[in-house]
Order: sequence, then structure tokens, then C-alpha cells
Amino acid sequence: MGLRRSFKPINIVQGGNFPSTSGWSATASTNTVSNNILSNAGDGTNASARVNGTTSIACVIGKKIYIKAKLTIKNSVASGLILYVGTTGIGGKEVVRQLIPTQNIQYTLSGIVTLDANDVGNIQPRCYHYYVDAATANGKVMEVQQVFAVDISTLPVEIQSMSDANIKSLLDTFPWFDGALSASGFGGIGGLK
Repeated sequence: MGLRRSFKPINIVQGGNFPSTSGWSATASTNTVSNNILSNAGDGTNASARVNGTTSIACVIGKKIYIKAKLTIKNSVASGLILYVGTTGIGGKEVVRQLIPTQNIQYTLSGIVTLDANDVGNIQPRCYHYYVDAATANGKVMEVQQVFAVDISTLPVEIQSMSDANIKSLLDTFPWFDGALSASGFGGIGGLK
């Protein structure tokens, strides 16, 4: 791809490797953290449970966001997993859905969404697990690891001009990182030179 060695994406997600639950709230569920894994347990008030992250990035019409997370369902009755770019106001976009996930299998979900006029507030990464009804969701756990997101408008122009599929393929090669990534530590991953 001929990318510059100075290519340094910035992870806009705060605390995405879960040193604690700080910066992460729960909806229709509770969060706990152990060994950099966030466990989100449904509380039985809704058929879906979710964890909500924090960023300081405002929604802007046309802004593209890449997001990636590792999700593991810890039960055999989940209907699905969803990776979502939400907002602190109204709006949001589903990134990708994993139907009928297999218990104890880790899924790496990722994708790109483009914000529009319906997206208001700051960007909020979200991970959902959902069930046939609220009673089934009660006590069911999803594990979340290594959430990161990149504001594509902060990437070099030659990357911004690539197709969404090619940008996703490039960013999918990066492991989790906090803050600004130092390209010097990658030795060629993703075409870095």
C-alpha cells in the first residue's frame, strides 16, 4: 500500500482495554472487570443488554468511524451480538451483527459507519448481546475486550481516499492500542514502511 512510516492512528475510545469499568456504563445490565475483560450481565429488564463506552469526539455529518471489539458470549441461548457506534444524544449506527453466537467463542467484530444528520452528541462505542425476551437475558453474560475506534478523518489523505473495505482491511491488521499508535513498533504490519 506504500503507506508512510509516520502513519499513526489514534484510538478515540477511553479505557477500551478495561483496566477498570471507568468510562463504561451499562444499560439493562451490570458491568464488572477482571484481568482486562469487561463482563456485562443482563439484569432482566430488557431482551438486550449493552455496554456503553466514552469518547470526546463529536458527531459530524459525513464523519467516518472505524470500530473493532472482541466479544465472547458466555451462554448457549443468545440470539446475537451487535457492535454499534452510538451517540450520547440521539442516533447511532449498527456496525455489524453476529447471529446466534457460539458459547465461549471469541468474535472479533469490526466495521466502518458514516455519521449523518440523525447522529447527535459525542460518539459512543456500544456492544450488545440480545435474547428472545427479558427473562432469558437475566444473568446472561457477554465478555468484551480490546475496543478501539478510529476517526478516519484523522488518517493521512491517501488512506481517507481508499474504499471503506480497504480502510477496514488495513485497520483490522492492527492489534489493540491506547491513544496514538507509534508506527515504529509495527515493522511492516498493514503495509507500513
